[in-house]
Amino acid sequence: MTRPTIVALVLALTGLGLASCETAGKLEGLLGAGAEQRLIAAGKTPMSGAEIQRLWASGATIRDTGPWSETQRSWASRTSVGGTGTWSERTIRHFPDGRATMEWTTGYTTGSDEGTWRVEGNQSCKTWPAVGHERCWTIYKTGDNEYQSFRNGRLRATWSVIK
Repeated sequence: MTRPTIVALVLALTGLGLASCETAGKLEGLLGAGAEQRLIAAGKTPMSGAEIQRLWASGATIRDTGPWSETQRSWASRTSVGGTGTWSERTIRHFPDGRATMEWTTGYTTGSDEGTWRVEGNQSCKTWPAVGHERCWTIYKTGDNEYQSFRNGRLRATWSVIK
């Protein structure tokens, strides 16, 4: 079975209630583990701190869709009732003063949060009250308007700039 087929199968089973969100999360973590190494092998390099700073300070709004990461499951479980969805759409708006707002939706619920962003070295760091602590990501530009964010070497989000 190919990797995309396995992902689709687990997501379908999760949506039908035949596999847990925990199973989907573990699969996501396992499949995301080699993604950064594949980008590096393809000659991609992480964005610099200066590039990230320029992007966020410009007021960039980003959108990503895909399987829930551990962070998204955390937001949903802490800020909404029944946050058990397996698919989401998340929009994050960055403000030049270091604030950020986020809105997300799943098949079951919607939510929002207001936090902060900063750049540390060559990583984008964000703090969301619903999560309770700061998390930092390495960002790769993978296409004209395509980006991937990694934390601890694991793929956490694929996104694009919409404004």
